[in-house]
Amino acid sequence: MKAMDPRELQSRVGDGQPVAEVGLGGEDLSGLDLSGANFREVDFSGAHFAGTDLRESIFIECRLERTRLAGARLDAASFYRCVWDDARMQDAELDRVNFIECRFLRWQASHCRFSVSNFPKSRFEEACFADCGFDRSVFLESEAASLRFERCELHTAIFHGMDMRAVAFDRCLFDNAVLLEANLAGKDLSGMQLERTQFTGSDLTGCRFAGSRVASCNFSGAKLAGADFSQAQARRAAFLKADLAGANFAGADLEQAIFVDACAGGAKFSEARMNQCVFHRAQCPEADFSGARLDEADFSWAALKSADFTGASLFRTRFHAADDENARFGDRTAALGDDAELRAAENWAPPPGID
Repeated sequence: MKAMDPRELQSRVGDGQPVAEVGLGGEDLSGLDLSGANFREVDFSGAHFAGTDLRESIFIECRLERTRLAGARLDAASFYRCVWDDARMQDAELDRVNFIECRFLRWQASHCRFSVSNFPKSRFEEACFADCGFDRSVFLESEAASLRFERCELHTAIFHGMDMRAVAFDRCLFDNAVLLEANLAGKDLSGMQLERTQFTGSDLTGCRFAGSRVASCNFSGAKLAGADFSQAQARRAAFLKADLAGANFAGADLEQAIFVDACAGGAKFSEARMNQCVFHRAQCPEADFSGARLDEADFSWAALKSADFTGASLFRTRFHAADDENARFGDRTAALGDDAELRAAENWAPPPGID
């Protein structure tokens, strides 16, 4: 591989010429204007890019091991199948940057801002983002053998189709983040701030959300068997068609949460605040609602066999067409049973001969 010095590099980039199959290992490229450059199979190992202008540059199959990018300008740059082992990036602004099928081994980014940046099908191992911000950035089907986020803010960040069991979030703030069809089984997310996060279709089996703030989160279609939401702040959370078998919501704030078509057999809701919750067609056999506040909640068409409602507050709680065989209640005089007019409407059929 032919060696190239920084002066020749600057000249070629300035002339709009592509730079391919050359060695720039260990070079100090700090402060250079390399914007709009096209690099292919270039060895930058150990190079320094402090304050370098790399906007709209393209890096294809380049080696970036041990590089240092303090304050580099990277807007609209693209990295395709590049190797970032032992690289360090800090104080960088990354707007519309793409890291496609890249490898990040022992890579560290600190005090960086990633806006509308993407990491599709990349691999992270012993990698770390510290004190970074993510705004509308996407991790798509990437591999995470070991990845840490420390004190990061994830605003509308998207993790799609990832196995995240080896991803650690330490003192991170989530806001409108999306974890779609992700695998977080067994993760401890207790005490975290996760408001408005989307967990649609994700595997959260056995996850711990104890004491977490998950208000307005969407868990629709998620696997949450054995999950722990005890004492969680989960107002207006959505659990439509979620698997909640054996989940623990004891003492949680679940006001106006939605459990339509959820499977919550054996789940524990004791002492939870659940006013105006909706359990339409939910499967809740042997669920424990003892001592819960269920005022104006709606269990229409729910399966409640052998469920425990002893000591629960049931003011105007609706049990229309619910199967509550062998369910245990304390005082249900203020609850609402079958609605005769609604039952008649549900059973209505047109007269014979009328389509």
